[in-house]
Amino acid sequence: MFDYPDKIRLIKSDGSSIDNISAMAQPGLICIPDEKVPVEDNDIIERRLPNGIIERWTVIDPGYYGKHPGFPAYQCKVKKASQVVKPIVQSIVYNINGYNAKVNINSHDESVNSVNINPDEVFDKLIDVINTNIQNSTEIVNLVNEMRNEKGEPSFLQKYQNFIASVANHVSVIAPFIPALTQMIM
Repeated sequence: MFDYPDKIRLIKSDGSSIDNISAMAQPGLICIPDEKVPVEDNDIIERRLPNGIIERWTVIDPGYYGKHPGFPAYQCKVKKASQVVKPIVQSIVYNINGYNAKVNINSHDESVNSVNINPDEVFDKLIDVINTNIQNSTEIVNLVNEMRNEKGEPSFLQKYQNFIASVANHVSVIAPFIPALTQMIM
């Protein structure tokens, strides 16, 4: 077997390595005569230059051609390791909750979501929130019940306006219910 001028080190993806492999290194191509060397895509090949600098290549294509007299078993297409772009691995976690929750990543959204919520359920939950978070809530609960009684009627708007005016100081408590209530306005 012909002894090529360069000695290389093959580093496998599992971290193991094979040293002192006879090869001929050229820009973009490394020829290896020994067909038993297990060269695979993404392996690293190193060569120490006479000045001590170590060149590193990433195998792009092992180019196995078998054993033929006068020809190398491998003609590996390589790129300098510094030129190989490795994908950045990242993890992104999105925690999304609530009605009509959406996520738009690098996009523009003109869609319209419509959710049908049982009005009685809205009123019941609103009363629970009011009773839990607002002291002396009897008057406000009465206004909610007036809205409940007028839902679907033209007079609902006036009941809604009365309710909003009376809870102005508590808007942070009732804010989540406003979209559902405004859907009930005729």
